[in-house]
Amino acid sequence: MKLKTKVIALLALASSALVIPANAAVTFTAGDLILAVRSATEGKTYMVNLGAATGYRDATADITNIVNIDTDLDANFANWETRGDVYWSLFGVRAQPLDDGVVAGDPGQTIYVSRAQTTLGTQRAPFTAPNSTNHGNAATNMSGVQVQFLNGTPTGLPNATVLTDAQTNYDATATATWAAFTASGGTIASNASGIDNTALDLFRSLGTTAGASPTGTLRVGSYEGTFHISDLGVVGYSVAPAFAAIPEPSRALLLGLGAVGFIFRRRRTAVQA
Repeated sequence: MKLKTKVIALLALASSALVIPANAAVTFTAGDLILAVRSATEGKTYMVNLGAATGYRDATADITNIVNIDTDLDANFANWETRGDVYWSLFGVRAQPLDDGVVAGDPGQTIYVSRAQTTLGTQRAPFTAPNSTNHGNAATNMSGVQVQFLNGTPTGLPNATVLTDAQTNYDATATATWAAFTASGGTIASNASGIDNTALDLFRSLGTTAGASPTGTLRVGSYEGTFHISDLGVVGYSVAPAFAAIPEPSRALLLGLGAVGFIFRRRRTAVQA
């Protein structure tokens, strides 16, 4: 359970000067990775741009604090941490055309897609597209959602938006959403009871190996790393399936304040003696 204290609120207020203005435009570059949170109950999808997917592909160390989406999630999905009807997923595509050239080692139709860990800390088997048609259809669908993302209105974060069911065809809970990956079974989204204590493995799937670096098996996902969200909304990434939980800032702060109080008490006692 989250510890929402006045001290945390004051610290957040003090650091607000470092936050980018809320009305900055939503931006997107081909090949960026989008994190999406979806609930059919509210009838909307929250999306935030995590930056170039190749940055996670090439990461050699864990990234513990990519972005904090707690405020946005609280505003759109009450009790999102433990609700069984709130799902999250990751997706991205370099370009829909297969012959669009190679950028940062990714040819056209290089797809990034998530799959939920069944056992926390244990990597899932990758999705496999059965043929080039299905893989191309997935690239087309993802490209379409990226356009819808660009048309969204920013939230308090400059690169995040909320789209209603009427605005987007995205549905993370449906296995048919991306077409290419239905043969492997399951969905690209988390499937546990809520987001807390879930993790998504990220896979890279190539529509062509021509010019790909690193290369791989055609249309078979290669494991790139694992994403997780703490119950305080901090998005993190690990280069291995197992990851260390992100400590709660509120708990760490309270421990720190307790230590300061103990030191002050000892000094005061010494002076009185």
